[in-house]
Amino acid sequence: MQGKQVFLMYGESISRDEIRLIEDQEIIEGAVVSLFHNYIKAFAMIGKNLIIDHVIIESKWLSECIALLHDTNTYFIGVRCPLDELERRERERGDRPLGLARAQFETVHNHSEYDLEVDTKENSSTACAAIIKDFIEANKPRAFKEHIIESTGGA
Repeated sequence: MQGKQVFLMYGESISRDEIRLIEDQEIIEGAVVSLFHNYIKAFAMIGKNLIIDHVIIESKWLSECIALLHDTNTYFIGVRCPLDELERRERERGDRPLGLARAQFETVHNHSEYDLEVDTKENSSTACAAIIKDFIEANKPRAFKEHIIESTGGA
């Protein structure tokens, strides 16, 4: 049975099965993530203040962020929470596949040092925001700059 056809503005149609294949094999994921990183740099370069929620699972994603953002005013802030609390929130929210928190937990923070880390179990969202705001007002970003120095051997 052939899947339902989706018609594109230019070119031939593509089936839902073909779309699922592209998604399942993550054929375009890298390009989309890279585009996302480049947009972050573009906004940083024109002085826009943004808060980006990004789960950096792949080390190449971090490498790209470091390469793109080391010379911008970008803070790299880790938002942590114990696994049992993440799983509880995941069940309550119901908008994510169960097990996603556990699957990402071991990789999401093992790659890097941050400018600052906050714990959302120990602090409310409002308190975390205040901690971050106070930190930014008192400190310059260093994490991406230090990572670029390490990766280039001090150059």
